[in-house]
Amino acid sequence: MLEMASSKTLGSRLKSAARRATKRALVSALAACLLFVAARAAWRVDYGKHTLELIRWLRRDVSTQLGCSILATLTAVATPMLLTTTPLNVGAGAVYGVWLGSLVSLVGATAGAVLCFAGARFGPGRAWARRKISGSPLLTSLDHAVSDARGAAGIVMLSRLSPMFPFAACSFAFGACRVSASDFLAGTAAGLAPGT
Repeated sequence: MLEMASSKTLGSRLKSAARRATKRALVSALAACLLFVAARAAWRVDYGKHTLELIRWLRRDVSTQLGCSILATLTAVATPMLLTTTPLNVGAGAVYGVWLGSLVSLVGATAGAVLCFAGARFGPGRAWARRKISGSPLLTSLDHAVSDARGAAGIVMLSRLSPMFPFAACSFAFGACRVSASDFLAGTAAGLAPGT
């Protein structure tokens, strides 16, 4: 009787594991297909042509205030989607000059970083990311470093200055870590200012 009950339990566990494995495989295949389609579409985009069209449109048809708002919003939305914002930054500088264009780019990039941070901090993947951080000695030490109030903004700022760290990926990573929102915002703004 006990053997029958344990074999039923084992059988249900195997079925459950098989369902989970099938679901993971399907989700992975779908993600790979979507990534392929997105990469292929991004490869075919003529960014130079679109940047020139954007500059013409902003100069001709849009007021300065509305144009700055549109560029900052597009930059903020493109950042968490891992899309390049270079044409938007070039367009802002070409249309509005160095100072206003830099300000628009800085505001948009900072807003995009905050969206990434909030998505990682309050999104469904936070528990998974926290488990990965706690399982890695290197990530655990980084998490402890940015949770310290004295140096967190500096670490965020240095990551923004280095071209080796992908911008959106760092924003998502800091959202998963224990860095405070104020340190993240201050470090991001200070680190982005020289590059915009």
